[in-house]
Amino acid sequence: MTLRELQDLTDHTLARGEKYLLEYPQGEFRSEVIPVLCRLYLMNSSRTFIDSTRLYKERTGTSPDPAWIKVLRSNYFTRVLGHLEEALASTDEGEIDCKLVRLKADTFWHSQQYSRAIAQYRLLVKRCSSMGDLDVVRCALLNSQLRDHDHAGAVSTADSFLANHSDSELLPHVLHLRGKALMEAGRLLDALAWWKSIEDVIHAAAMGAPVVLGGSPVPISAKTRADFQRYHEEINFTLGFIEFALGEYRSAEQSFREEKELLLERQAENLITNVGQVYINRTDRVYDSLVRLAGKPSPPLDLGDGWIADVSLDPIQEQGNVVLLLFAPYENVRYRDVLKKLQELYNAHWHEGLRVAWIALPKGQNDLPGQLAKLTRDASQKGLAFPVGLELDRDYSNYRAYNCAVGGGTLVAIDRSGNFCWYKMDPTFRDDSIISVVARRLLESDSGQK
Repeated sequence: MTLRELQDLTDHTLARGEKYLLEYPQGEFRSEVIPVLCRLYLMNSSRTFIDSTRLYKERTGTSPDPAWIKVLRSNYFTRVLGHLEEALASTDEGEIDCKLVRLKADTFWHSQQYSRAIAQYRLLVKRCSSMGDLDVVRCALLNSQLRDHDHAGAVSTADSFLANHSDSELLPHVLHLRGKALMEAGRLLDALAWWKSIEDVIHAAAMGAPVVLGGSPVPISAKTRADFQRYHEEINFTLGFIEFALGEYRSAEQSFREEKELLLERQAENLITNVGQVYINRTDRVYDSLVRLAGKPSPPLDLGDGWIADVSLDPIQEQGNVVLLLFAPYENVRYRDVLKKLQELYNAHWHEGLRVAWIALPKGQNDLPGQLAKLTRDASQKGLAFPVGLELDRDYSNYRAYNCAVGGGTLVAIDRSGNFCWYKMDPTFRDDSIISVVARRLLESDSGQK
């Protein structure tokens, strides 16, 4: 069966299911039709949204705005939830239909209602312990908690998973997600200890050696070993990232160096994964920034006439203060949350000596005055109170001085001594707590290095 034939069959089945529900409001098979129909809706959701967006653009010549997409998604999942509520209403009082609750939980997950998904997944863990794939449910709960920023809950769920499902094929992902939860919570010392505690487990699993977890041998399938390979190719980077954020430059340098050696070795042997390929370039840039810049006076920052309203920031003149510099494109939704976080930190800690600036990347070299006007509006709409400027130099000299990739975003920290002390590629909302930890550490110390 071709992909097109499979899609046509799916559409036909959905249409038949909806027709049955419409024509037989009291039909004896409704309770059987609804679960199948809802499962197909969930499986088909991404394709529906992609096709709807494409058709909108073909008909109007423009891409739909976020509000249109939001309404589309809301209506789609509201239909699914309506069907599920009907089926659940027929369940006897005090009883639970685990399959229907699972579908409801998954619907909340797909519709990005993570707190409601958490409630349903917790109900499944509590009331449906005989489910054959309870490990999948716990992992879904863990992912929902991470998306909902419930980091303490995520760590607890990961611990419960490890206590009950160490033989699951999801083991490598849960080990990773537990560390991720600790990092996103800003518990960097705990995260560092966790990653170091499972470093040998990841290495053994990836290398085909016996695996021991918590003092007990763990059976590992070929598929699970392959999944462990991904985390084997990034664990040294993760250790280096945390050590860099903590100001432990020597340890970070060693971790990044070991990461480079491992990835280059696997690349030469043609064994590297796609994730490993990404980490080669990422590690090169972060390692280079650490070796060349960390602990040394920060490079000059000169935007000339690129500063909005002539409000500038010069790191050299800010010695005695802590400086956070965001190098990132303007009018880019990816960095909206980071800018919001920087504004919050600036408001909360300005009186303690925290300074912030955004060095925006132009969209090409045409009409730079017009682009500066757009940046001015963008900064105003975001309510930014700290200096904002546009990189006007055709060679992107300020970006290159701070070793920032031209095209992406980078966050740089400078300590009270005026020394470059931290470098974060592609910061997102997931880094909020880490950024806070770094800022607080620098504000509370006289130097960026331990």
